Amino acid sequence: MCRSLKSGEEKELEKMTDGTACFIEGYNKSICVNGICQHVGCDGIVQSNARYDPCGICGGTGESCGRTIFQWMDTKQFSPCDATCGPNAYRVSVSVCQNVRNERVVPERLCADQPRPRPVVEKCPHIICPSQSFE
Repeated sequence: MCRSLKSGEEKELEKMTDGTACFIEGYNKSICVNGICQHVGCDGIVQSNARYDPCGICGGTGESCGRTIFQWMDTKQFSPCDATCGPNAYRVSVSVCQNVRNERVVPERLCADQPRPRPVVEKCPHIICPSQSFE
């Protein structure tokens, strides 16, 4: 039996239309060809063993992305001030871990082997605190 991934329809393999998506454990893409569910490599060739490497390159060796694809980036933004009023309020610059290939923010643990940018500390504007009266 071959089950269509789109419709969920099950048919005997011989009756399934060529090119219908099917499932083979361990492969991202498989299709029915002449009644047989066959895997397709990342190169689009049926029964090819081409796979994506850790750098996202089809058939790559993992060397093209260099030692790391994650790095710290200074966002040019700051945290909120650590106090709402008074003369001693500060804020700190924010840095995030980023995938350099697609510029998406990723979990900080992926940048654990990289030096984090030195934070910039800025004094917040002095806001006079309202007086507290206890009666």
